[in-house]
Amino acid sequence: SENAFSECTSLVSIILPDGLKIINSNTFYGCTSLESVTLPDTLIRIGNSAFYDTPWLADYDEESGLKIANGKYLIGVDKTKNLENISVSDLEGITVIANGVFHTTGLVSIELPNTLTYLGESTFFACSSLESVILPNSIKDIGYSAFQGCTKLTSINIPASVTSIGLYAFTNCTSLTSITINATIPPTLGDYAFGDTDNYPIYVPAGSVSAYKSASGWSTYASRIQAIA
Repeated sequence: SENAFSECTSLVSIILPDGLKIINSNTFYGCTSLESVTLPDTLIRIGNSAFYDTPWLADYDEESGLKIANGKYLIGVDKTKNLENISVSDLEGITVIANGVFHTTGLVSIELPNTLTYLGESTFFACSSLESVILPNSIKDIGYSAFQGCTKLTSINIPASVTSIGLYAFTNCTSLTSITINATIPPTLGDYAFGDTDNYPIYVPAGSVSAYKSASGWSTYASRIQAIA
């Protein structure tokens, strides 16, 4: 649960068990002696500030400001504020991007690796310089507020592999001119996912137009849903 070990200032190391899928927000927040963490390969989600203010998280790449654990999990350390560019090779092998990793950074463009399955909540929140994102065909989940406030993002192509899009995911992306969803079965869609945006078209597979227009959440945007040319 959230805050399970928060402020456990005597905790020095922890081995998390195989089979663990989710580390909730603030789980190890303020564990100021935590230097060693072993993460299982079964993890699919890491919550906000899960390791905030721990010496383990302080062991980050000084150039990028990023912490990569097990070669698979990208975890934010609030040292990325001036980050403008990152190459896909820097993220090779990443499967999970923890919540909020790139929020409010100066990123202009990013290509995500074809190993990624989970894009965390608020990953690119308020990245007001972000113009281009390439999402891989491996991605399944786009988290809550993932692109909220990306005011320079003009278009986005969501791969067929995506099964869920969180609430507020693209809220206030005021420069979007179109969005393309390639999944034939409508992904689950959170409330207000496309809020405070212009009436741009939402392109979906031709055979799925009716399904999208009637699907929960998507029906709100029925007048904007069109077939991919």
